[in-house]
Amino acid sequence: LPTLLARLHRRAQAWPVTEQRPGVPSLRERNWDSNDWWEWSLVEKTPALVRAFEELRQWVADADHLCICGIHGDFHPGNVLVRDGGIAGVVDWQYARLDWPAFELAGTVWDLAWDGRSTTIDAAIRDEIIRNYVDAGGPGETAAVEPLMRLESLVSALFSLTRAARGRSWNREFTRLLIATLDELAFRTSPTQLKAKGRDAVVRFLQTPAGKAAVAGVGLLITYVVVQK
Repeated sequence: LPTLLARLHRRAQAWPVTEQRPGVPSLRERNWDSNDWWEWSLVEKTPALVRAFEELRQWVADADHLCICGIHGDFHPGNVLVRDGGIAGVVDWQYARLDWPAFELAGTVWDLAWDGRSTTIDAAIRDEIIRNYVDAGGPGETAAVEPLMRLESLVSALFSLTRAARGRSWNREFTRLLIATLDELAFRTSPTQLKAKGRDAVVRFLQTPAGKAAVAGVGLLITYVVVQK
């Protein structure tokens, strides 16, 4: 699936159309207070939801560096046709638009790496999806995947809560889990947590033969400098 997505995005980059489809705005073009996906004034506002809404609204406004190309807009296994063990086609292009391919990659990670029963993402599956997408030449920036996963969760929660406020069918437990992931993903992508990840990576490296050799080499260099002085 990530390989197919990468191929779709690569092909979309060559698409000569530069104007957005009428009535199908990108995430940056959407009115965040009221649009066809959610109505902020109607939804029940928990602290986690408000935090995510305010932080991601600003993040989206500042994310003018991300690649933009044509995307499917609703890419998931249910919209991929399979015949005789091979991919026969991709259907349901209702939300196709010019937008961030990285956002669609983040959505694919959600679909395949989240169990739907907790706030946990399977890191091994996530990394494999991203690796396969990159290996297939996908243009979406992988560094943006985790904040965009949080954005995917927020958008889905707002859509569901808006349906609830309007008396339409919705999945209460699924929406509760989506909201619970908002703080979890915020923690994972916070500066403090990213520094901790970097520190842990250094510690793991220093425990490897290569790391120990590097430490020994630095020690010899320091000894040499001291002796020379």
